[in-house]
Amino acid sequence: MNTEIGDEAAIVFAAQFYSSIGFGKNLQQAFDQAKAALLLKGIAEEHTPVLYVRKGLLAQDIVMVESEALKKSDNVTIMQKIKNIFS
Repeated sequence: MNTEIGDEAAIVFAAQFYSSIGFGKNLQQAFDQAKAALLLKGIAEEHTPVLYVRKGLLAQDIVMVESEALKKSDNVTIMQKIKNIFS
């Protein structure tokens, strides 16, 4: 957050952000959906959250939870992918 955020905004943002991650959205999609949730609730703090990603990485390439379909179609384990992201 680039400044203090209200309690309701923090709850709405976090709930949508982590829900999106849990449903297999990439980091950028989760962030965008969480900001949209603030707007849908009429909370004018959509400019407070800021997404920072380490240099050389793209938020749209970071997926924390994979869908079952992706798991079955790919032989690379989630742990191998995490190691690749942070190496």
